[in-house]
Amino acid sequence: MELSMRWDARDNVCLEAGWNTLIKGTFARIAPDAPTNRDNVNYFYVQKMVRF
Repeated sequence: MELSMRWDARDNVCLEAGWNTLIKGTFARIAPDAPTNRDNVNYFYVQKMVRF
């Protein structure tokens, strides 16, 4: 799943923030050589883009 928001602060500047989650299904939990941590994984990010 992914959720992101973008705000155009000015004509040449925008800010973006988001959240992604990796929900591990059965295969990802029991596959050969799968990590022992079976929890879901969350990623958060913030970025700024300046256009010239």
